[in-house]
Amino acid sequence: MRYRTIPTMLVCAAATASAGFVVTAVHATEYLDAAQACALMFPQASEFRPVMVALDAAQLSQLAERAGGPARAGAWRVWQARQGHKVLGYVVTDAVIGKFDLIDYAVALDPFGTIAQVEILVAMAMRSGASPGAASSPARTRRQHCARGTISPSSAVPPCPAPT
Repeated sequence: MRYRTIPTMLVCAAATASAGFVVTAVHATEYLDAAQACALMFPQASEFRPVMVALDAAQLSQLAERAGGPARAGAWRVWQARQGHKVLGYVVTDAVIGKFDLIDYAVALDPFGTIAQVEILVAMAMRSGASPGAASSPARTRRQHCARGTISPSSAVPPCPAPT
């Protein structure tokens, strides 16, 4: 794990944007970078090729309908996992704002678009009393989001791990 320093400007903006909520500590725990996530999700891949993906309005609407929420417009960060000429799947990375945390994540898709794996890349905690190591592992972070309901198990997503 690696801790990143958060710019003071970001902390000030977050503190003023949240009325009545004072941020006393901000930290980011980096579990994996995008290249490490790709290698973890597709260990048999010999290469990862970047793929340019920009969805049009109709595709965004269709995706939002299937996902149950709005899809992010703009360019997506996608890598195609390959073993020689064979396409093994795709890795999509993105960032979301949870209830209190900023979360970078990666999703592995098989060649047919079924979700195969989800990994937390970076969890940035902005809350009173936050301390380095508060989210001690990606598995713990996933369990926390399952408990909060920000990740819901379904047939397409690997089930949330059982609490330990």
